[in-house]
Amino acid sequence: MTLAEKIVTEVARICEVNVDHVMSESRKATYTFARHACYHMLRTHLQWSTTEVGDFMHRDHSTVLYGSANVRGQVSTYEHVRKRMDFIDEMCAKLVIDHVYTGEGREVWSRSIPTGRIAKKLFTLKRAINHYREINHWIESQS
Repeated sequence: MTLAEKIVTEVARICEVNVDHVMSESRKATYTFARHACYHMLRTHLQWSTTEVGDFMHRDHSTVLYGSANVRGQVSTYEHVRKRMDFIDEMCAKLVIDHVYTGEGREVWSRSIPTGRIAKKLFTLKRAINHYREINHWIESQS
């Protein structure tokens, strides 16, 4: 499963909808919100263009642009949407970190430039992993 598929699955799980519904043409509000959240998360965490997200989600790039802007607008207007999107964002960040640091996602790390809280978490985690590797290397050299 690719990182993009993991992100869509996680967003669907959090929004309590089926992945098939997220990928469908349905205009039902719960499916639409989850779909728009996927657009936003794919653009944010993978640094994909609207065209790349559209190709993955089987949508036009302008639809992705609209959906992403719609979610940002709802986040700035409604507190409950902001909380939900913060939670989705955090869970997707964990997926990216897991993907990158298990060796599966070198292309994600080299391509994306995370910002804000996520960048701090990634930097801290990367520093901790490097420190752990240095300690292990030192222990092995002492043996």
